[in-house]
Amino acid sequence: MSRYFQVIIAIIMLVVLLPILIPILILVGFDGHSPFFIQQRVGRYGRLFNLYKIRTMVAKSEVIGSYQTQKNDSRITYVGSFVRRFNLDELLQLFNVIKGDMNLVGPRPDVVEQLHLYEERDLALRLSVRPGITGLAQVSGRSALTFNERLELDKFYVRKRTSYLDMNILIKTIFPTSKNLQN
Repeated sequence: MSRYFQVIIAIIMLVVLLPILIPILILVGFDGHSPFFIQQRVGRYGRLFNLYKIRTMVAKSEVIGSYQTQKNDSRITYVGSFVRRFNLDELLQLFNVIKGDMNLVGPRPDVVEQLHLYEERDLALRLSVRPGITGLAQVSGRSALTFNERLELDKFYVRKRTSYLDMNILIKTIFPTSKNLQN
């Protein structure tokens, strides 16, 4: 998908989703913390950028815990569990698409502390494209996949990416089925 097309889609999605986004931000803010979660991530060619998300965990929990969350993680707030269930915490990443930090589709961006997990050639391949809000690994099992399974899907995506593949991933993201999540 062209960069121009992705920016147009991101703007349209933000406008359409604004009636959902504003109440969510207000509800999350009732927990007494900022409803915005901003975290430094690694983008294309290793460039660092600020990733925007809706806060779903208690403030400062990313410092005291793992970057991986479990199903009943005690750090997740009541409103945050609802927001996560429907992947609404990712909506603010549409601003990252508009800014040029991310694409709609691509490998998920890593935090700097995770880079040591990759072999050099795998990391170089993965960082040769902009990270995405959604990707092949997200529609193929998400957290049920091992690190190596996600990596293989990311490498496949980078090597084979086409507009058709991007649209297929977007459709599976918007309209998930149990079959999508098992493939």
